Amino acid sequence: MSLTKDSLEGILRKHYEGCSLDIPNLPRRAIAWNAYNRHNGYNTVSELRKALIEECPENAFYSTARYLDPHATAGPGRASETWKKKDRKATDLTFDLDFDHISGHEEISYREQMQSIATHTLRLIKLLEDQYGVKDYDISFSGRRGFHVKVYDEEYIYLDKASRKAIMNQITGQHLDKRCTLRGYQTNPTAGELSFRLMLPSTHSWGGLIRRTCDNIVHGIDSGLYDPIDFIKTNWPKKLTPKEIKILSERFCAPNIRRRLEATGDLRAFLGEKYATKARLENMYNMLATLAKEHHGVAIDESVTAEVNKLIRMHGSINTKHGYECRKIEKEELEDLEYLFYNCEQTFGYEKVSVDIPHAMTVHGNRTFTLEQGTVSLPMHEAVLALCQI
Repeated sequence: MSLTKDSLEGILRKHYEGCSLDIPNLPRRAIAWNAYNRHNGYNTVSELRKALIEECPENAFYSTARYLDPHATAGPGRASETWKKKDRKATDLTFDLDFDHISGHEEISYREQMQSIATHTLRLIKLLEDQYGVKDYDISFSGRRGFHVKVYDEEYIYLDKASRKAIMNQITGQHLDKRCTLRGYQTNPTAGELSFRLMLPSTHSWGGLIRRTCDNIVHGIDSGLYDPIDFIKTNWPKKLTPKEIKILSERFCAPNIRRRLEATGDLRAFLGEKYATKARLENMYNMLATLAKEHHGVAIDESVTAEVNKLIRMHGSINTKHGYECRKIEKEELEDLEYLFYNCEQTFGYEKVSVDIPHAMTVHGNRTFTLEQGTVSLPMHEAVLALCQI
């Protein structure tokens, strides 16, 4: 007998009978089946499993917050009263990374999209470990477009919204303050000469990363990796006139001027007394900052990290928008997508099954393949992908 879209409910029920439901501090979490049914609570994994089998929801989430009374609700339209009743005690510092936050993701394959967001997730983990001293965290694959990183260290679970937003801005490179990212910054002529001097290169601050980006550009031009004029035309943040291109190309094409920039990090000296206007200095800095963020920033869902009452997809649940299981993963899976997808395939295995395909479609997974209308034979792990993506 062939599987159809209607077969998904039975597949999910069978899955929930034996899947791992590893949710930290489960009795303190609110469990949600959707945005309108989010005030459930369970004291044990057995109770949760029973509910999943009975309800068989298309989606399953749990709160990033830990509440004294996860079940509490004041009724529809009374959100502020509901949060008071629940009595939040802590919230995991949570990062939701999806490839649709990365520029140009529409132009590459699903496998490449996952590789790009895995790179961002590894970048985030390094920042959390090196700059924030994070030790207690886990990583999970969302089952569709990316990964979740949840921090449990005590110093971070009690942070307020403002502190969480500050961490988020630092990690993404949003709202950089020139006074904090430049060693010398002066734009007021009455207070002194214009000054835009970069910090020393390092990996521990945005000022240091901007300087490293500047040095890498110099090395790239020296080695022939970048054509100076093409580089300026591509990356300068404002539209350039022929005169502007001539001025900037004179500076970028001169080896002795590039050497001085690499040695001092002085943007004003690089542009020269005649051409170092405030507007050009601002544009030069903005170009370097943008490139630094592209290479060192992390693409995260900003609506998740700064909030304290958000929902995150439940470990063990199937992401029915795609067909993979949301599960905890090892860091090595981010480094090797073959390992990641091999583990994903184990959820439903390789037994061949027949599937009724109602219309021609493309299935996205470890491999991307097309199916014509009709009955096809697929390994079970790809059959579930196809049924979810119909």
